[in-house]
Amino acid sequence: MTLNALSMHAAPGEIRKTLAFSSRRNHEDGERIWALGKLFKPRTVAVIGASANPLKPGSRICENLSSNPNIILYPVNPKYGSLAGHRCYARISDIPGKIDLAVISVPANLVQNAVEDCIKSGIKNLLIISSGFSEVGAAGLEMEKKLEEVVSKNGIRVLGPNTLGYVNTHEGIDVIFLSKTAFQRPLPGCVSMISQSGSLAVDFMEELAYHGTGLSYFIGLGNKIDITEVEALEYLRTDLHTRVVALYLENLSRGNEFFAACKNYPHPIVLLKGGRSSKGSRAAVLHTGRMGGNYKILKGVMEQLNLVLASDEVELLDYTRAFVCPYPPNGRRVVIITNGGGNGIIAADLIEERWNEMMEVVELPSSVKRKLGSKLPAYISPSNPVDLTSESTNEHYLSVIEMLAEERICDILLFGITPNEHLNANVVRGIAEVCKKYRIPAFGYVKCPSLQMGLIKKFASENIPVYPSVSRAVNATGTFAKWHFERCREHAGNRA
Repeated sequence: MTLNALSMHAAPGEIRKTLAFSSRRNHEDGERIWALGKLFKPRTVAVIGASANPLKPGSRICENLSSNPNIILYPVNPKYGSLAGHRCYARISDIPGKIDLAVISVPANLVQNAVEDCIKSGIKNLLIISSGFSEVGAAGLEMEKKLEEVVSKNGIRVLGPNTLGYVNTHEGIDVIFLSKTAFQRPLPGCVSMISQSGSLAVDFMEELAYHGTGLSYFIGLGNKIDITEVEALEYLRTDLHTRVVALYLENLSRGNEFFAACKNYPHPIVLLKGGRSSKGSRAAVLHTGRMGGNYKILKGVMEQLNLVLASDEVELLDYTRAFVCPYPPNGRRVVIITNGGGNGIIAADLIEERWNEMMEVVELPSSVKRKLGSKLPAYISPSNPVDLTSESTNEHYLSVIEMLAEERICDILLFGITPNEHLNANVVRGIAEVCKKYRIPAFGYVKCPSLQMGLIKKFASENIPVYPSVSRAVNATGTFAKWHFERCREHAGNRA
C-alpha cells in the first residue's frame, strides 16, 4: 500500500499491516546506511568553492574544518594557490589520495559539473551547500532533476543541495557554512537533530547551548535529492551517543519508508511538521520546492508510531530536552516540591487537567506526612504539592526528596524553585544524587530570570531538564511519561 493509499484508508489495522510490510529492509539498504559513516565521519575533505572572502560559505566551511586536527583539508578553487594555510587545488582531480567527502559550495549552474568531476575522481560522498534549485522555481527544479539523475545513476551519496550542512560534535566535525561566531554551538551531548530548515536548526542549536544541553549530530537535509529523513534516522540509530532525535520536516520524501524507519525506533523522535495548514503548506513549497502531505492523516499514523508531535519550535525544544533524562518512570505517581505555593497549585491543576491519564499527583499516606512533619518546620504543610515556602533551604529540598524516594511513593519528581536568601546552586548536585541513587526521573522549573541561566545549565549537566515556567515543565514531563508508557505498551503487544 502506498502513502496515497494510506491517505485513503487510514484504518489502524491496515496501517499496521503496511508498516509491517515496509519494515522488511534488505541487506543492501543496511550497507548503504553503514556507508554513510564516511560522509559523517570523514578524515579527508575537499571543499569545492573554497574562498579567501570571509563572507563566502566556502571560506567559513574551510575555517570550521581547519579547527579539527584530525581532518585533512583540501581547498579547491583555481583562483588561489593556498587558503587558510592549506595548498589550494585548481581541480578536484588534482588532489592526491582518496577523498572521503567533497563539499560543494559554488553557484547552482556550476554544481552539476562539480558533481561529475567528483564522480570521475571516485568520490562517493558529497555535501552540496549551494542553493538555487527547486526552491526558486521551474528553472531550478529542472537543474535539480538532472542532478538527481546523475546522483542516482552513479550510486553516490549526497546531502543537499540547499543545506546548512551538518555537525558531528563528538568527532569535532563542523561542516556548517556559518562561522562559529555567528551562533553558539552546543557542547557534545545526547540530542541529535535532523532538519529541512537551516534557520530553525540554528535557533534550536543555540537554545541547546543556552540551556547547557549537549548535541551529538545535526543533519541538514536541504532539498533531499538523495539522503532523506529516512537515511538520517537509520544512521542515527547506530550512534552510541544519541538518546533523542529532534526532527523538523516540511514534507515526507518516502512516506512508507519513513514510517518503517520510525517503527520500534530505539529513541524518542520529537517531530515538528511544517506546512500543516494550507497557507503553511504553500510557504513550505516556496522554501524547499516540495509539497507536504495531508497532515491530518499523517498525524494519525505518526501517533500510532509513538512519535512525539510538537506544535511549534518551543515545544520541539522543550520535549526534546525532556528526553535527556535517563530514567524511565516506573509509574504515574508525581510528587511536586516547590518553595512557591501558588506555582505548586498551578502544576497540580495542569497535571489533572491535561495529563491525568499519564500522571497522578499522589495523595501522601499518613505515615509519610508524619515523617515529613518531623523533618520540616511547623509552618510547612506536609501534603502534595509539598510547599517548602519562601524560607526553604537546600537541606529542606534534599531531606524531603530523599525521604520520599526512600518511601517508594514517587515515580516522577517535579520540583520548582523561586529565589530566596537560603538557596544556592549546591541544591543541584544534591537533587541529582538522590535521583541517580533511586533512578527517579526529575523535572523542574526555575522562575527567576536572574537564577535561570546558572541553575538551568547546572541541572542540564546532571541530565535534569529545567524550564522557565510551570506549564512548560509540566507539559514536558507529561510528554516524557506518555512516550515511555506507550513504549511499554508496544513491547507488551509485541511479546503477546
